[in-house]
Amino acid sequence: MPPISATLATPVSDIVTTVVNPAWSLEGTTYANGSGVIYPGAVLALVNGKHQPVDFGGAGAEVDAAAVAYTHADATSADRFGVVLARGGVVDTAGLIWPVDTTAPQKTAALTQLKALGIVAKAAL
Repeated sequence: MPPISATLATPVSDIVTTVVNPAWSLEGTTYANGSGVIYPGAVLALVNGKHQPVDFGGAGAEVDAAAVAYTHADATSADRFGVVLARGGVVDTAGLIWPVDTTAPQKTAALTQLKALGIVAKAAL
């Protein structure tokens, strides 16, 4: 996994500003072993049925944004249960967590992928 740009946990309510319907928008998931510490707001890929931080240096599904982490978990050395915003929500762009070397075009592509899932990223008012 590439280094992630977060060191402190931000409350999820500061990142996910709107959830259309929790029963529809949020999903229980497995954070993949080796993903490190996942904080709310991390932009995640779905690889082999498990979520992990996006990795733009990869060549497969790990480069595609598929959800935003809603709960914190340490998946450094084992799979961990987590909850993700999978669809139908609004997130604050300033609260999203990216790999440290993420470029502007990569962020734009990932935000477009999230938008296709109904996850809209906007600057907080």
